[in-house]
Order: sequence, then C-alpha cells, then structure tokens
Amino acid sequence: RMGLLCAGVPYTVPMSAVNRQCSSGLQAVANAAAAIRSGSADIAMGCGVESMSLNPMTATPPPDVDWDAVRETEAAKQCLTPMGVTSENVAERHGITRLQQDALAAESHRRAAAAQAAGHFDDEIVPVVVDGVSVARDEGVREGTSVEVLAKLRAVFKEGGSTTAGNSSQVSDGAAAVQGTAGEVPAGSLAHTLYGLVASTAYDVRVAAVNTAVGEGLPSVAARLTTLAISAPSAPPPPTLVQATGGVLSISWTAPLDSGGSPLASYEVSVDGVVAVTTANAATLTASIKSLANSKAYSISVRAVNAGGVRGVASNAVTMST
Repeated sequence: RMGLLCAGVPYTVPMSAVNRQCSSGLQAVANAAAAIRSGSADIAMGCGVESMSLNPMTATPPPDVDWDAVRETEAAKQCLTPMGVTSENVAERHGITRLQQDALAAESHRRAAAAQAAGHFDDEIVPVVVDGVSVARDEGVREGTSVEVLAKLRAVFKEGGSTTAGNSSQVSDGAAAVQGTAGEVPAGSLAHTLYGLVASTAYDVRVAAVNTAVGEGLPSVAARLTTLAISAPSAPPPPTLVQATGGVLSISWTAPLDSGGSPLASYEVSVDGVVAVTTANAATLTASIKSLANSKAYSISVRAVNAGGVRGVASNAVTMST
C-alpha cells in the first residue's frame, strides 16, 4: 500500500497483496484479469517484485515449524526441495538433455540481445536509479552466448547433472507491471474511449463480442496502441453548492474522467473566471470560497491540474449566491 502511495497512485484506488513466492506476480496478473472479467473493475494492474538480494531464505534460517507434521506429509515435504534440485529431477524424469537446455539458453539470449539492440523493450522498461546509476535494460542478457561456451560450465546441483549457471534463470532483483482495461459498449456502438491510462504508453487492446445466450466470445487479435504525451485533464462535472453562509460559499465536486495521462495533483476553483482557491492535493474535492460580498451571485467553476503541471479544462460554470 505504501509503495502505491509513494508512486502517486490516489488513495482511493484499492489494492491487495499476493504472496505465492515464485508465482506471485503471475497470480497478481490473473487476479487483475479476473476483476476485469467479473465487472468489478474497468482498469486493473497486476504487479510483481522479486528481490533475491533480500530473500530471507538466503539470509536467515526459516522460523520454527512443526517439522514432524512436514515429514509426515509428502507433498509438504517436497515444498522444501530447492528449485535447482527440482530442475534436475524434472530433466531426468522427462529425458531433457544438457545439450537441449544449453541450446535453448543460447537461443534465448540471442533473441533477447537482438530485441534489446532493436529497441523492442525500450517502451516497456521504466529506468530505475540505484546508487546514482540508472538501470534501463535487463542486465541478465548475455550477448554472444553459445552452446560451446555453455558446455564448459559445470553442473551446480548434482554431480554430472545438467543444470548450470548458464542455462538457469539468474539471481537478481526486478519488478514488472501489467495493466489491463475493459469497456462494454452497446451492440450498436463500434467505438469506445478508455480513460485513466498513462501518457506515452503502449497498450494491447482487444475486442470481444457478448451475446445473451453464451456470454463473451473469443477476443480479437491484440492491437498495440500508444497514448499521446501528457495532456490536459478533462473537465470535472459542474461543482455543487454545499452551503452558503454570509460571504462564504462551500462547494464540492467530483474528479474528471481523464487525468491527461498523469496523476491528478490539485484543483483550481475560479470565481467569475479568476482562480480563488487551489487545493493542496487531488484528494481534496471540497473548498470554501471566502471574502465574498453578501447577497451576490457568482459564477463558479473547477478545473484539475495533473502531476505534469498541465491545467485541465474548466467545468461548466454554476451560478451560486451568497
């Protein structure tokens, strides 16, 4: 929760944490997709983080557990098998040779290096600054890796085994996020606008038809569409008068549908076209306009300002009287 708030995600956005060890990120994506499919969310994001440098399994021994119960339950006991040993067991069970693993690893690195060189990952990576150094690419890709080079590495988990440092996944820190969106439109409509997306970001968009007999059909092939750079937030709905007392007007409003591709930062309340109040943050959806003349009508409007500093479109003005 704190990570989301530090990233500028509004506190009104709900979240949940998933802990399935190696499959936590995949489960988060599945949960996000399920939320969209069920109709409980129009926009959902599944995120995953792995920090092997802070992995407690490699830093401190596990807490006390009921080892007798674990030993008596074969399935539970197998959970303690290291993944390296598991890889050897799987390879032996299914007859996967060392040469096959090395060949797959070499081809994987070749393709990844070619994709990096062509810039195919550039739009999908958010640079992270670590100790003053900007990390903007996957540093685990080893250009020039070959089957011949990989064959020189010794097996790590079993004498004469097939799992090596060259054909295994790397030990590193990383994070990823997948955002999904959904929108339902009437059967006669062939267009739709998706709000709340991030500026200058590519999205895979699919369309599926829904009928009353069966439900949702197969989706179309994904079209990769990219949003424009940060723009002006859309206009909020007209403000509402909460209370008028003397020379003070207390008003409220709701957020605009579109933030312009950047989180909302604040709101400006204008009186007769002049900004009279600026909220401290985007969570504030009320304001008191003071020092007004008694028994006088004023034209009140509200506009949003996003984190990119772009002022949005003003709402329709509403006449309010003190």
